[in-house]
Amino acid sequence: MKHDNTRERRPAPSAPSAGGAAAFAAAVMATLLLCSCGPAGALRAASRPLEGALKDSAPDAGTRRFLETVRGIAAFSADKYGLGAEAAALRFLPGDRAAPCFRLTVAPPRSVEPRSVSYFSDEAKARKAAEKAGRAGDIVFLEPWGSLAPLGLAPSPLVSSDAALGYDRLAERVNYELFYAAFGKRGDAATRESFAAFAAEEATAAYLASKLTPASPLLGNYLAEKRDERTFAALFPDYRSRFKGLYGQSPPPPDLVALRDFLSETWLRDYRVNYPNRFITNKYKDFGREMPSDAELAAWRDPFAGRAAWVRRLAELGGDFPALVRRELGR
Repeated sequence: MKHDNTRERRPAPSAPSAGGAAAFAAAVMATLLLCSCGPAGALRAASRPLEGALKDSAPDAGTRRFLETVRGIAAFSADKYGLGAEAAALRFLPGDRAAPCFRLTVAPPRSVEPRSVSYFSDEAKARKAAEKAGRAGDIVFLEPWGSLAPLGLAPSPLVSSDAALGYDRLAERVNYELFYAAFGKRGDAATRESFAAFAAEEATAAYLASKLTPASPLLGNYLAEKRDERTFAALFPDYRSRFKGLYGQSPPPPDLVALRDFLSETWLRDYRVNYPNRFITNKYKDFGREMPSDAELAAWRDPFAGRAAWVRRLAELGGDFPALVRRELGR
């Protein structure tokens, strides 16, 4: 099976998550030192405060409805969780952007461990860096990233592509930005990300419950999809480990590509057979229809790393999420 040096994914942007091995974290931090100065600040300067954007005459009706929805989501969390300052800091970046940020993972040939991970606020620069790494013989994976938080800007401005998110995912997106900004410099980057992801899910469920009628399926679908995301996150490391073990053989087997395909298909066969027993929705039903590149495997991060600790803390408070927020944020 032929594998291209460059693979690109363009899903709807979603909230980023924590996790990864020590080598991965070191690569990320080294990259952030290089990438965090300047470009993100320039994007902030080009953005407009949310209220200012709503008062402009330029937004079309669709953009105005999007911004009004964002304002309503932010107002709910400001009132319920004391995030007024963060809600007031929300901004909108006009113009056509696929995502606020772009994440480039570079992996050596025959490896599912990243050589480097870089975040770019400029898509053209991200593509140029990907092309350069590909010409050097590495495998690359470029993907849109839903927040500028990795570049030090929180809350990250909303962009036009966020308008394409569903009501539930837009609420999650806004809440992630609010809680990430509110958590500030507490803990390390992984702790900040895990708190923001956990809090965004809890706050989104509460927001949807307050706004939807009992007959609406949206909240149930959101919770089912989040459950399926956790199920997939628990299964995926086993899939990835098959290739890590294969590439770790020295010397490499002569039929390495055929073995890679065999290992992939064997795992996927079991995955497909057991899908109805493991998943509620069809969100991951087509996984494996196109085999992930090694760089895509190297790029994977557990979206729920660190979540168990927050679940335990919430349980200690009897499931009182606003109380957890007050305790963690000191509000």
